[in-house]
Amino acid sequence: INKYTKVICDGCLSYDTISEFIVDESNKYFKSIDLHIYNKNGTELIQYALGRHESTFTIPEGVIKIGNNAFSGSTYLTSVSMPNSVKYIGKNAFYKCSELKTVNLSDNLEIIDSNAFYGCTFLESIMNLENIIYIGTSAFSENYYLKNIYFGKNLVAIGAYAFFNQNIMNPYRSLDFPDSLQVIGRYAFYKNK
Repeated sequence: INKYTKVICDGCLSYDTISEFIVDESNKYFKSIDLHIYNKNGTELIQYALGRHESTFTIPEGVIKIGNNAFSGSTYLTSVSMPNSVKYIGKNAFYKCSELKTVNLSDNLEIIDSNAFYGCTFLESIMNLENIIYIGTSAFSENYYLKNIYFGKNLVAIGAYAFFNQNIMNPYRSLDFPDSLQVIGRYAFYKNK
């Protein structure tokens, strides 16, 4: 990416053959950290280099937002950890990450946007939903092995199809919702086994 690049559209760089992104140091808008793309001040992870074939990845401290489509389509990642600076996971951020099994969320995460973990069919564990305010449309749809989800006291809205077609019920076949919850979208928990 040269010094003149100002805009990177969502998903434009999400090719599984790209193993490194090199950003010209004089670029005013973007930078590369460990060969992945971030905004200039390092607060947004824009694109993970899918061609790296790493099984685990730790998002660096200081990242506040995981951008739209940032990890979308990864077929190698099995585990992702994020620092407590992360507050927002963008649309399709982990869309169809087919081998992803565990995600350690930030203690301060507030928003999981639409389709963020859609089609992560082997996802087993999402740790820490304590401070979540909003879970978007189809955020966790088609996650067949995910179970034992516990919502924190700040949850306000769960989007349509958010947990569609999966197995999140705890051993007692129930879910506990906080008093703060105001919206549960259409078919949010439809086809749960």
